[in-house]
Amino acid sequence: MNCLSYSIFGFNESYASCFDFRSYLRGLHINIRMAELLYPGWVVCVMIDEPSYDSPYKKYFDILEQNNKVRVYVKPHAELCAMMLYRLCPLFMIDTGIQKLTYDRVICRDTDSLITYKERQAVAYWEGTPKMAHAITDSISHTVALMGGMIGFQAGPFRERMGANTWESMFALSQGIDYSRKGADQDFLNRYVLPKVADSITEHYLLG
Repeated sequence: MNCLSYSIFGFNESYASCFDFRSYLRGLHINIRMAELLYPGWVVCVMIDEPSYDSPYKKYFDILEQNNKVRVYVKPHAELCAMMLYRLCPLFMIDTGIQKLTYDRVICRDTDSLITYKERQAVAYWEGTPKMAHAITDSISHTVALMGGMIGFQAGPFRERMGANTWESMFALSQGIDYSRKGADQDFLNRYVLPKVADSITEHYLLG
């Protein structure tokens, strides 16, 4: 199985330079529908922090999961960019309590950015290569190689290269990063992940 991974969090919280929770929720809803068109056969995974899942929107997430639109994984509330990095969780085995799931390829996307035919073609190109990582930069604001919402990995090779079998053990590799600061997830990706995957990556630099 392949996975399209999103993270949504921060119900009733405010982050500087970020949209509010409802804006991200609307974007997620549209992307779930777009994924049915552009990524048929892929599983949409939604990583959500506990306070957001236990919010008045819980029924919405439960209905999506019951209707096989998404798989919802509830994670502990954490610092801003640590929760952004929850998108990498499907690269590792996920124990739902009912079954243990693994995915072959995982791509991470932003809830507030609409998936497009252009990026789907880029992903299809990557799927036709032996490369284990994929990166897209398509904005002049994309000034680093790995953007948190524009990356993809083959799960097995990723775990081997990172030397980690769980998200927690991978996250523990980082040192000296302030995850309360916006952009810290990209610091982690470019400081700790990029050196491990740089020799096996398909890069689509459209801008940036």
